[in-house]
Amino acid sequence: MERGWSLLSKGGYMVYSTCSLTIKQNEENVAWFIKQHPEAILEEIPLVSDLDIPLAPIKQINDDKQQLLEKYCVRFDPLISRTSGFFLARFKKMI
Repeated sequence: MERGWSLLSKGGYMVYSTCSLTIKQNEENVAWFIKQHPEAILEEIPLVSDLDIPLAPIKQINDDKQQLLEKYCVRFDPLISRTSGFFLARFKKMI
């Protein structure tokens, strides 16, 4: 994430995606990243609602960024979404 972010121009987007179901690799990593990079804002991922696939809830972490994660991150899992499972977050570089 750090390397990709450093190469991104102002106003550019970076999508973080994993095929992991772990909280550490998903929610906790995104919360850490936005704390390290105040110039990074989470944004809605376009067209997800058009997929007609039920989303899994964002996992709870003990962090003040929880509401941001719940609003902007997307989690698919095998039981709820009938997918192999993955996680998405979209960042925009403001500076």
